[in-house]
Amino acid sequence: MRFKKLGADMKIQAGRLSEKGFKQIFDRINQLNIKAGVDKMGLDKFIEQCAYMAAGSGVISGTGGMLTMVVGVPLDFVNLITQQFRVTMAIMYNVRGNY
Repeated sequence: MRFKKLGADMKIQAGRLSEKGFKQIFDRINQLNIKAGVDKMGLDKFIEQCAYMAAGSGVISGTGGMLTMVVGVPLDFVNLITQQFRVTMAIMYNVRGNY
């Protein structure tokens, strides 16, 4: 019984954390920079730039061993989500003309 309650509590906390975390990440994205980037570079180059930024943070978080991995992996995860939001917004802007 105790494990079921613990599992349910963890699920609720994870849902709250992900909702607040995703909202905070989205709110910090400068939407005008995405528009300017897509207008200047084009959609394909903008997506490529986001992919390089996501890959670069992954390489940095994994190259320093265990010490940098403890700090780097959570930061890499946040950066990966940020880049996914940016790419999604860029595609929406390119297709619709707005977000």
